[in-house]
Amino acid sequence: PQELVAFKDTLTVLDLGSSGDDAVDNNPNKLGGTIPAAIGKLELLSRLVLDGNEIEGSIPTGVANNLLNLQELRLGNNRMSGPVPSFGALTSLKTLDLQANQLAGSLDWGDFVSVPDLSHIHCGNNRITGVLPPQLGFLGFLSKLEVLDLSSNSISGTLP
Repeated sequence: PQELVAFKDTLTVLDLGSSGDDAVDNNPNKLGGTIPAAIGKLELLSRLVLDGNEIEGSIPTGVANNLLNLQELRLGNNRMSGPVPSFGALTSLKTLDLQANQLAGSLDWGDFVSVPDLSHIHCGNNRITGVLPPQLGFLGFLSKLEVLDLSSNSISGTLP
């Protein structure tokens, strides 16, 4: 909560997730509630990992707009809902993991113009709608994209 602001000048990694190399499969974290708006004030964060918990609510605006040093955002496998925010301000972002939530709305592909190093987009198993841009394979601003997971959503269009 608000106490996190005390670390705003020092904290670069906040990992309370339940996946990855350090996770124990049969002992996951079970953090609940919502993401505190105060996390958006931790402007030095390069990694924010809260995946595999029981977090609800929407993604705070401050997370999508203020964490300009963020390279890795992992909020997957929670109970989050609401719209998918714009991530265009996160120009250092390399990994965006929002999979297995209940996020709705569409991805604004134009947002990713300012995110040149984005290599992993994991947004499967949500309620995302919209059209896959026909020029996706030719978008110079996604030239480093290695993984694009939009499975189990309501995406339409044709394969690029």
